[in-house]
Amino acid sequence: MARILVAGGLMQQDEENSDASAARRLFAAEIGRQIVARGHVVLGGCRTSLDAEVAMAAEKEAISMKKTTKQVVRSWVTKSTTPSHSVGEIIRSKMVDWGRVPRGLAFPEPVQEADVVIIIGGWDGTHYAASWARLANKPLVPVAAFGLAAAEIYEDEMRSFERRYGARLSVDDFETLNRLLQNYDETSVREFAKDVISLAERTSALRETMALLATEIREGVGAALGEAHGTADRLAEATASAKPDVGWLRDAATEANDKLAATTAAIASSSSAARTSFAVISRA
Repeated sequence: MARILVAGGLMQQDEENSDASAARRLFAAEIGRQIVARGHVVLGGCRTSLDAEVAMAAEKEAISMKKTTKQVVRSWVTKSTTPSHSVGEIIRSKMVDWGRVPRGLAFPEPVQEADVVIIIGGWDGTHYAASWARLANKPLVPVAAFGLAAAEIYEDEMRSFERRYGARLSVDDFETLNRLLQNYDETSVREFAKDVISLAERTSALRETMALLATEIREGVGAALGEAHGTADRLAEATASAKPDVGWLRDAATEANDKLAATTAAIASSSSAARTSFAVISRA
């Protein structure tokens, strides 16, 4: 199960291509539906009409699958934000403003909890979401096919592809996001949504695998260090316990040396006395 954040926006006020806007709406709904249908959790910011479209489609799918909506749709709002929908679990964000980096570099909760971030359409605020994802080292899936900020973010990610995704995906895989749709009919948009979710799943799974591998490495190194530390402790204890024996041997050697010195002195004294007696007897 992956936790997938969907961010972006459906239409700019001055946008002329209404077909593109309608296609984004249909695509956003299909993304929300398929996230739940494939056993994942939808995360959102509850700020834009896109957030509402994704959440409502996810709710319909959850109801059809007899799932509890609050378990599969989770959103956060800042104090200054009016929620764009009332679907699922909506939580107050601890951050006051997602447009500023706070002290301590805390991340917006949707980004912090996400395994992967899908970007659809959007404008300036969407770039904030992408930047937060990069700072948090979360993979981005920017759907360039529908233009707007997502297309710009896609170009940014392509420029750093090898560093951020080279170990996870091929360039061909990532270029799926820039597919030229011949038309925006429902079938084409839904098939495209399936491919995007599949890409997000693979990106998320590879990230999880790498995270588990990193954890195993850290735990292995920690165990090795712990074993080495334990060996050092046992050696120190053995040395400490040996100290009394070493001290006893040293004291015994000193005592024996003193006794040997005294015996030598006595022998020397006796020899001297004997020589004196012999000399006297010889003179007599």
